[in-house]
This record gives sequence, structure tokens and C-alpha cells, in this order.
Amino acid sequence: MAGTVTLAYSQAWDSTKMYGCKCELGYRGPDCAQRECPSGADPQGGPDGDGFVYANTGHTEFRDCSGRGTCDYTTGLCNCFRGAYGEDCALQSALV
Repeated sequence: MAGTVTLAYSQAWDSTKMYGCKCELGYRGPDCAQRECPSGADPQGGPDGDGFVYANTGHTEFRDCSGRGTCDYTTGLCNCFRGAYGEDCALQSALV
């Protein structure tokens, strides 16, 4: 049985070759080509429903489409789940 070898990532050929972009407001992704969708507090209080607050800036970041829909990153528009509506899917319908 062959022995195992542990290789620290700092020794890998690409360990110093990781680059990224700082995207303008409203864009995201490795090359900033994805549009961000509107987001807000989750009306059902789901995970991170009140948002995540960055301690160093005080900025609050919410889940895409308020956690009640999926984001189309090519258009920046939310596709709301059944029972949710609105630009950021933060509104609820009583009729499901």
C-alpha cells in the first residue's frame, strides 16, 4: 500500500496566482459580469432573515431575493417562489 503525501497549498504551482475583481455596486462574480438582484429582510424570518451585519462597516447584507426567490444573474431580476411577490420577493400573498 502506497503512503500518502500531504502537500501544503502554499507549495502548489498556483498558490500565488489567485486574482479577483472588486465589482461596482450592483454586480458580482469572478469577472463582475453577474447582476445582483434586489434583496431585503425575509418576511418569514428564515436563516439570516434579518441580514448579516459586517462589524467593521455596519453594512447589512441580505439574502438574494429576500430568501423567497431565485436570482437571474443575467438580468438582475428575482423569480419569486409561490406565495411571494414584489421586486425583492419580500411581500407575501395570503392566497397560495
